[in-house]
Amino acid sequence: MSTYLPKDPAAPQRWICIYPVYIDKNKKIPDGRRICKEKSCENPTIDEINDICKSQGLDTEIERKQHPRNSYFDNPSQGRVRVRMYNNDHTFVNPKFKTRKELLQFIGEMIPKLKSRQAPKGAEGNVAGTDGNVGGSSSKKKNNKKGKRK
Repeated sequence: MSTYLPKDPAAPQRWICIYPVYIDKNKKIPDGRRICKEKSCENPTIDEINDICKSQGLDTEIERKQHPRNSYFDNPSQGRVRVRMYNNDHTFVNPKFKTRKELLQFIGEMIPKLKSRQAPKGAEGNVAGTDGNVGGSSSKKKNNKKGKRK
């Protein structure tokens, strides 16, 4: 193992790193995705990952780093989240997550359920006074019978 890392499992250098690309449904495995598409989400951000980890009682730290496979710097999902998985006595902080993959799958399933990802209630359905047609067109057929002669 590396000699420059502290032996204390609770030291921030020992915390696991989670990049948004690990759980991005739009990425391929060679691009950095680590879980299956069914359990991943589209365009996760470091703030969403941080919120979910904190809600599960995990200590987190946001770092402004870039994943090595990201090709451009103005990426909205730029950054990474460091998550503390172990206590000082080598026990799990949250026994629900025994591996990194379990944590990634949980985060990927929970991000679409966040309130910030849900569509506002007024946006779905029709606005009052309109019947969903744009430009004044009507869904009723007109009685123009062109081409038919009696």
